[in-house]
Amino acid sequence: MIETQGGQVDVRAEAVRLSAGSRIQTDGQAHQHAGDVFVMGEYAQFEQGAEISAQGQGEASDGGFVEVSGFQKVAVDGLVNTSATQGETGEFYIDPFNIAITNISNEIDSTNIPGDPGDPGTSDDDIFDETSITPNGDASSISVASIRSNLVNSNVTISTANPDGAQAGNITVFDAIDLNGLEDGDNPFNANNMKTLKLVADNDIFIQESIAATNPIAGVHLVFEAGKDFVMSLGSELNAGLGTINVTTGTGN
Repeated sequence: MIETQGGQVDVRAEAVRLSAGSRIQTDGQAHQHAGDVFVMGEYAQFEQGAEISAQGQGEASDGGFVEVSGFQKVAVDGLVNTSATQGETGEFYIDPFNIAITNISNEIDSTNIPGDPGDPGTSDDDIFDETSITPNGDASSISVASIRSNLVNSNVTISTANPDGAQAGNITVFDAIDLNGLEDGDNPFNANNMKTLKLVADNDIFIQESIAATNPIAGVHLVFEAGKDFVMSLGSELNAGLGTINVTTGTGN
């Protein structure tokens, strides 16, 4: 566990994995904003069961900013909390190249890692050597379940707007994102503090399945920024419920 009160946590390596049970915490207290967390590497994996907390806990305390970036590949299934009890909710920012939003998480294959951090004969260079971790697909991925879980306590931004990327910088929504039922007993729906899901693509955004809130007391602000085209498949739907929808493109399409 890494814990600070506010401040900044910066985790950078050739390959970064936040495994199940790991936790980074930069919560702020009254009159102190939560801190920022940066998890960055050529390959970054944020596994299910891992947590990052940058909560504003108290009067005039805003939630923090959390970024998970993989310059070659990123896989996200962990949980981020940037909520604020009496302030503004923070942001969870995911920065890959191409990304697929799907029901199936596209994990980074680490079967070639020649050891374990706990093995006496294994060095950091062995564990995090670029050649020891191989992506099992061209696109990075984030699961629909992860998006839903993180929208409960954070605004979520997924961006491929990296001009140095080798891939085109597309975002593709392969599976439907149900925006209903994000609230729970500890997080009731609040129209004055509605969360935002923002997709920012250096190239195109493809919506193959619906992103929708159909419950009369549900809502998420939806923001789409495509460097080139925004394309919706026949039968797909955008419904923000009580939220708003904003689409901008570089080509006007």
